[in-house]
Amino acid sequence: MDNSTIYHIPALLHETVAFLAPRPGKLFIDGTLGGGGHTQALLDAGAKVIGLDRDPEAIEFCKKKFVGNKNLKLMHGNFARIDECLSLSGPFSKKVDGILLDLGVSSHQIDTPERGFSYSTEGPLDMRMNQGISATAKGILNRAPQEELEKIFRDFGEERFSRQIARGVALGRKKKYIGTTLQLVEIIKHAVPDKNPAHVRSSLARIFQSLRIAVNQELKNLAMFLPHALSILKPRGRLLIISYHSLEDKIVKDFFRREARDCICDARLPACLCDHKKTLKILTKKPVTAEPAEVKLNPRATSAKLRAAEKL
Repeated sequence: MDNSTIYHIPALLHETVAFLAPRPGKLFIDGTLGGGGHTQALLDAGAKVIGLDRDPEAIEFCKKKFVGNKNLKLMHGNFARIDECLSLSGPFSKKVDGILLDLGVSSHQIDTPERGFSYSTEGPLDMRMNQGISATAKGILNRAPQEELEKIFRDFGEERFSRQIARGVALGRKKKYIGTTLQLVEIIKHAVPDKNPAHVRSSLARIFQSLRIAVNQELKNLAMFLPHALSILKPRGRLLIISYHSLEDKIVKDFFRREARDCICDARLPACLCDHKKTLKILTKKPVTAEPAEVKLNPRATSAKLRAAEKL
């Protein structure tokens, strides 16, 4: 087995390569390096790559995987500040031909119980993608007011039983500190009034997703990233985002639509007052999704949606 599949199987790999069209002389940023699956394909085509990830474990894995590759610059950092990362990349610090984000949690992160991302295995409620930050899932669960927990579950998880689960957490933490994934699982199972096993699993997935988003400020980071990415792309450079839930996809879709228009004024105004000029051409009218054959090999690609745009 190739060592890249041990860490993570990249989603929509062939589609990503087709949109980016890597070749010698081109420079790309993989802003979510993970196990380096997408980066490997770009390097194999002769391109240069800046591989960025906020998870130190991903950087260490790829240092070993790509040892001695002079076309790759590895950097530990947050894609929200991609412009600053590029300025610190030495001889690679110039406008780029393409930028990729794959916003999914890596298989390695999910399958490592100590990271606390999975509701299927016992582990500490951590959920930090970067172990250097202070916020953790258990910190939020044990300290945040009940109303704030409800908002997190509702807004970031789109969970219909957010109020009942937040109440369950508030009651549970009075009895005992909530420190592990399976403690939270039991609280959710008891709090959800719909006991259909499939519906319970959906609630578990949504609550764990909402906490991960809150801990890592994922939506805020994505919103920060997009204008910075645009500023460092060359004309005709391409921006590709692979998202896995509707909240991320909406941020990307709205940004692309805004930047593909000359005027962003309220349609009710009699004349344009914004002087906005379009900066992007949208390449995907609808998001690209995984083919059945890919989903069969990699079930985690089921919810992957790729949107692509080209800088004017």
